[in-house]
Amino acid sequence: MAELLVYTRNNSHGGISAQWQPGMVVDVQPDGYTWGKRESKSAWVASGNIAASWSEPFVVIKIPGVPVNLLNRLTVQQTVDDNGDAIEESTPCRRRELKLDLPELVRLHPQDIVNTGEITISLTELRQYITRIRDNTRVNI
Repeated sequence: MAELLVYTRNNSHGGISAQWQPGMVVDVQPDGYTWGKRESKSAWVASGNIAASWSEPFVVIKIPGVPVNLLNRLTVQQTVDDNGDAIEESTPCRRRELKLDLPELVRLHPQDIVNTGEITISLTELRQYITRIRDNTRVNI
C-alpha cells in the first residue's frame, strides 16, 4: 500500500526550489508511514500544534492497497526539457517527469484538505490526474 507526499505551492522566486511545482510527488512511502510534522498536517496537530497554523507546502495522498513500487515512477526526475531536448546530467534539476492535477483533486476533496491535509483515493481515481509536465498529457501508470 502507498502514500504520496505531494508538493502544493507555486514558487515565483528563482533557484532550485522554484523548480518544484504544485502536484509534483516528493516521496512515496508504504501505507501507514509516519510522516513528520513538517510533512503532514495530521502529524503537526498530533504534536500539539494548532491546525490553523499549518503552513507547510504538502498534502498526503493515500492510495490503499497499492504497492509502493507501482507509484515510484511519480518520483522520476525529468530527463528532457520542455522542448524534448536531453537535460545534461550536470544540470541541477529537481523537476519530475510527471505530476498530479492537484487543483482538480483539491476541488473534489476540499474538506479532506482543510481538515487533515490528506486525501484517500483509489488507484483508478489517482490515474485520472497523472500528467506529463512537459506537454500536460495524461499518463497511465
